[in-house]
Order: sequence, then C-alpha cells, then structure tokens
Amino acid sequence: MQEDQNKDHSSGEFLTGLSGGREESFRVLYDTYKNGVFSSAMTFLKDEQEATEITQRVFIRLWEKRHLLTNVEQLQDYLFTVTRNLVFDHLRQLGRQAEILAQYRRQMTRATDNSAEECVDEKNILNLWLGIVRQLPSQQQRVYVMIEQQGITLDEAADRLSLNKNTIKKHLELARRFVRSALKHSLQGQSVTNLRFLQIFL
Repeated sequence: MQEDQNKDHSSGEFLTGLSGGREESFRVLYDTYKNGVFSSAMTFLKDEQEATEITQRVFIRLWEKRHLLTNVEQLQDYLFTVTRNLVFDHLRQLGRQAEILAQYRRQMTRATDNSAEECVDEKNILNLWLGIVRQLPSQQQRVYVMIEQQGITLDEAADRLSLNKNTIKKHLELARRFVRSALKHSLQGQSVTNLRFLQIFL
C-alpha cells in the first residue's frame, strides 16, 4: 500500500483519536487508505466486486476493533494484515460452499432418478442454507460462519472473538440446532434428493 507519506497516521495522537471513536479521524483513515486496501484485495482476488466488499469489511472491522488501535505500531502494516486475513477468510468460505455443493451433488448422483426440477433445486439449495444462517443471532452467526463456512478451528474462533472455547462451543451448538431445524422445515415435502442435502448437517 502506497499512501500519503506527509501525514503520520501511526502517531499516538491519531490512533488514540481512532480508538476513542473520533469520527473525523476515522474518515481521514478511510480516505487515506481505502485505495490501498482495495489494491491489496485485488492482488489476491482479481475481482472488483469482491475486492470492494473486502475493503468495506476491513474498515468495518477496524471500527469494531478500534479500541485495539492504540497497540498498533505501523498502521499500514496492520491494515495489510487485516485485509489479507479477511481475503483468506473469504476464500475459505467460498471453498466451504463449494464443498457443500460437491457433497450435495454426490448425494444426487446416488439417487436413482434425478428429475430436471431437482437439478434446478441444486442451484438454489445453497442459497437456502446461507439465508437461514443470516437469520441467526449475531454472535451465533459469527461463530457459525467462522467454523462452518470459513472452516477455522474452535480455538481460532475463540481468539478472534475474544471468547472462551466453551462459549464458542455453546454458540455453535445453538446455531447448528437452528440451522438443522430451519432446513428440515424448509425442505419438508421436498424430493428425496433434496432431503439428502439435510444429511450433510446432521
């Protein structure tokens, strides 16, 4: 990231303002670094829409974790690290979604009769799952997305959310129970092939 070197955005005063929730400091931070964050995301993703989404998430993450900024020595390096981590999380989530679809396709190939309607359902079934996940309470959703969609470990999730492992397990258990129940309800009366999708979550 190549940014305006005339301003010291790693100074204690500037970072203290950020950590204290000073909106003016945050606007300066955003205006100064947004292009660099976008460029870094593009380096990994090669997709403007995805890079734009990651850029937004980087600054949302900074605002949510602004109380930690007083411990940052090099803001530019910190921004790159946050960007890289969110990009990798995004890629892992895409990989997990691809894995779910692959499992679903394997279930479909075991069925003796796959109708054209069922093949269309395959394209929509993942969106059903993602939509149900978005209905979870915020903390449960964060835990579920990290572990089930991004594929990170319980320990990593506990570290990122600053929660103990038992709390993470409880949130995950409640989230999984809700997702299974909602999927079962949504797929009730559906084809045998679609119901096999539910087995992935049981």
